[in-house]
Amino acid sequence: VFDAIERDQVFACAFARLLLWTDARRLPELGDQSGAWDCYDWNWRPGQPHPETWPKFYQQALKFVQG
Repeated sequence: VFDAIERDQVFACAFARLLLWTDARRLPELGDQSGAWDCYDWNWRPGQPHPETWPKFYQQALKFVQG
C-alpha cells in the first residue's frame, strides 16, 4: 500500500479520503485556515509540522478548489 501511495495519486487520494472518514468531526468550512490546520495536524500527525508554511499553501489550495 505505501509503495502504491507514492506512485499513484488517485490511490493516495482515496486513502486520504478514508482517513478523513475516520474522524467524527466535521470538515472545516472553506476559508477556515485555522480549522484546516487542526484537521491536518489531527489526522495526518506530521512528525515535523511546519505551521509557518501552512498559510501560503492553504491559500494556493483554496484558489485551486474555488477555481
